[in-house]
Amino acid sequence: MRVYLSNTKAFPYSLSIDFITSVKVKAMTGDASYAESSNDHGLVIVLKNGRKYEAKLPKYKARDRPYVIELSAQSDFQPSLVCRKEDIKDVYLEARGNDGWYIASIETYARKNGQYTKLTADPDFNKWVDGDEEDQYQYDAKKHILTKNGNQKRNKHQSNL
Repeated sequence: MRVYLSNTKAFPYSLSIDFITSVKVKAMTGDASYAESSNDHGLVIVLKNGRKYEAKLPKYKARDRPYVIELSAQSDFQPSLVCRKEDIKDVYLEARGNDGWYIASIETYARKNGQYTKLTADPDFNKWVDGDEEDQYQYDAKKHILTKNGNQKRNKHQSNL
């Protein structure tokens, strides 16, 4: 059996048109003492098939100021992020280093075809991302799963997205 493609240039484009091209992070650093951070904490995306993609959140995060960054799916994620929004199971923050960052609120967005759609929204986050002070908090400060509406509970078989 032979298969012929009449327009071979359209085929690869049609496969990639729904892939995310970038991820935007919008966070508000809280007003707590030492809330600012110079560490490149991480954003991690886990797909439903178990694949994991990680990106650094670079630059200084100033106290009581917004932190906004757009991460390229191709160059900022390791490995390069190749997925559709529907493929994503979890999005989480991971502490990288010992300079804690107090986040009052955080949202993430996926961009494809020039349009942004919300991935996560935690308007009342109010938590530290911190690699060495986890004993000071009533939660694991090294890893925070982000949610769609800030208050979802989940079991081990359910996604937050």
